[in-house]
Amino acid sequence: MSGPTFGHDGRALTHILGPMTIDMFVGMGDSRKNAESSLRRAAEAIAAG
Repeated sequence: MSGPTFGHDGRALTHILGPMTIDMFVGMGDSRKNAESSLRRAAEAIAAG
């Protein structure tokens, strides 16, 4: 199979995996605010390289 792979355009974290991860942590008892803050910091660290 050829063609683009999942996340090839760099948006997988912010558009698919991010919201899913937030929901998972909120479901395990974390506050949505804390989970979103953690994800934002992780995305910034990844973008910084």
